[in-house]
Amino acid sequence: METLQKLKWNLLTHPPYSPDLAPSDFYLFGRLISDLQGKRFVDNDAVIQTVREWIRHQLKPFFKRASECFQNIGKNVLTLEGSTLKTDMCK
Repeated sequence: METLQKLKWNLLTHPPYSPDLAPSDFYLFGRLISDLQGKRFVDNDAVIQTVREWIRHQLKPFFKRASECFQNIGKNVLTLEGSTLKTDMCK
């Protein structure tokens, strides 16, 4: 929490009954999975190191787009009055 406050980030919560609204599922993991597809790792430390490097190499526009994407999804959920989204809105 201290790091989030230092970075002036807000903690986003989502209801446990709506895992389809997890911020990580939209945009971020899709790109990560695509970029790492087919790679093999010798252990968990290798996975962690590779993901950290991947994050460091993403440019600011990538994270800005991820934030905008999640905001748009939130707005659409409000418009749909909480209904589950049927399509990937971040492509």
